[in-house]
Amino acid sequence: MEKNFEQSEAARLAVSLLRAGQSDSLRWWDDHSLTDAGRRALLRLFPRDPVGIAVRLAFKAAQARHRGILQFAGVRDATTLMDLAGEALLDRSVNWRVPERPVSNMGELKLMLAEAIPGLPLPAVDTPGEGPVLDLSDARVRRTASLPMILAAGYLMGGPELLIVPFVRKEVPDRK
Repeated sequence: MEKNFEQSEAARLAVSLLRAGQSDSLRWWDDHSLTDAGRRALLRLFPRDPVGIAVRLAFKAAQARHRGILQFAGVRDATTLMDLAGEALLDRSVNWRVPERPVSNMGELKLMLAEAIPGLPLPAVDTPGEGPVLDLSDARVRRTASLPMILAAGYLMGGPELLIVPFVRKEVPDRK
C-alpha cells in the first residue's frame, strides 16, 4: 500500500478515535479539547485554527496514554494507529474531519470509524488481548484489510473507560 494513502487512512481513523477517547465520550484519556466546551474555549484562544489546535492537543493526550500503556505492558518496538497517523494529523496534509458528537458505546464508535473511510468495512478482530494491549502483528497476514483498518478495529475490543491499545510489532530487518 502506498505510504501516503496509508497515512491518510490512518489520520482519518485516528481523528475519530481521538474524538471517541475524550472526557465526554469513552473517557480513554484525560482530555477535553474536542468536546463542546473545549472547542468553545479554543475558538476564543486560537481563532485562526481552533480545530487544528484541538486535534494536536487530543493527539498528544492520546499518544501519551498509548505510550504509557505499552510501556507498562512491557511492549517495545510497537507501531500503533497514532504512530501511523501522527505526521499527517499534525501537518494537516490530510483532509480529515473531526466528528462533533460524543461516543457513548462501542457500537457508536464502530459506526464513526466506518464513516471515516466510507465503503471500507472494518475487519473482524478475533485476537484475544493480553490486558490493555492487543498484538495484531499476525492479523495483517490473515486479513486483506489495510494496517490502519486492522489497528482501528482493534480498539473495538475495549469499552467505556477501558482503552485497549492495538499495535503491531515493528519489522526488524534480517541481519545475515
